[in-house]
Amino acid sequence: NVYIAPEVIDRLNNIPTKDMEAYELYLKAKGAGSFSDIGQNIEWLKQAIELDSNFAEAYALLGKTILFQAGFAQEKNPLDVGIMAKSFLEKALLLDPLNGIAHGEIAAYSLWFEKDFKETEIHCITAQRLAPSYENSYAIYLDLLLSAGRFHEAISIGTKLIETIGDTPMNRGRNALMWAFNNEEEKMNENIRQAKQAPNDILGITESARASLIQKQYGQVLEILDILPDTLQISRVKGLKSIAYYKTGDIVNHNRELNALIQKSTETAGGSPSFYIAMIYSSKNNVDEAFRWLEKSFKDNEIEIYWLKVEPEFESLHNEPRWQVLLDKIGFPKTI
Repeated sequence: NVYIAPEVIDRLNNIPTKDMEAYELYLKAKGAGSFSDIGQNIEWLKQAIELDSNFAEAYALLGKTILFQAGFAQEKNPLDVGIMAKSFLEKALLLDPLNGIAHGEIAAYSLWFEKDFKETEIHCITAQRLAPSYENSYAIYLDLLLSAGRFHEAISIGTKLIETIGDTPMNRGRNALMWAFNNEEEKMNENIRQAKQAPNDILGITESARASLIQKQYGQVLEILDILPDTLQISRVKGLKSIAYYKTGDIVNHNRELNALIQKSTETAGGSPSFYIAMIYSSKNNVDEAFRWLEKSFKDNEIEIYWLKVEPEFESLHNEPRWQVLLDKIGFPKTI
C-alpha cells in the first residue's frame, strides 16, 4: 500500500477557484511566455483576483510576474517592485499555507530580493514536498545551492529537474551551469549541445554561456551567444560578451558591450547591469572599478548579485579586505 500524506490528499481535492472566468484568466497569464506582454499578464491576474479574492495561486503568479519585471525583463528596478511582489506572495500563503507554488515563489523572492539563503532553502524544501511537479521547486533550489558553493549537493537537484520536471533546453542550460561549477567539462558540453537546440530559449542559452565562461571557454561563450538575436539587449548577455571579447583580444567589441552596459545602468537596475559591469572590470583586474560598481549593484539591490561569491571572474577581488565586508553586507552565510 502507498501512503499519501493528509496534506497531499487535501491538495488533490482542492480546486484553485470555483470561478471559471477567474481560472481562465489565470491560465492565460500562466500560459503566456515570460517575455510576452508582462503588463497584460499582470492585468489578467488582477482581474482574476477581483473575481475571486481568495484565489491563492493567482496571487502567487502575480507576485512571480512582478518579480520577473526586475529580472530578465529589465522593466522595473528591484527596489520599486520588491515590496509589492512580496505582499502578493504573502497573501497567497495566508490564503493557502499548503500552496507549494506560493512557497516556490517566496523562495525566489527570498533569494533574489533579500539574499536570505536560509529562508530560501526552507521554502524550496517545502515547495518540493507540496508541489513536486512544480519547476521552481527545484530551479530556485539549484540556484541557491550553486550560489552558496554547495556544488556537489546541487547535482541531485539538477538531475531531478531533468527527470521529474522535463528534459527541456532550459533545464539543460541549468544543468550545464551545474556541471561547470563541478568541473565536469564533458557533461557540461553535452548539456550545452542539447540546450542549443532551442535558440529562442533565452535562459537555456545564457546559462550555457555562463557555464562556458566558468570553464574559461571564451570562444564558446561567443559562439553560444551568437545564437541569440542582436536586438536582445539583456545585461547578462552584454556582460558575458564583453568579458569573452576581452579575453579573446577583441577590444573594440569588448568596449562596445561595456559602454552599452554602462548606459543601461543609468536607465534601470533591472537585469543587474552594474553587477555585470563589476564582473567585467574584475576580469580585467581593475579592482577599484569592480568594487565601485558592486557597491552600486548592492545599493540598487540588483537581483544577480547573489552569484557574487562563486563567480570565478571575481577572483581578483578575493584578497581585498573590502571583499569580506561586501559579502557580509549582502548577507552570505559564514559557512559557505
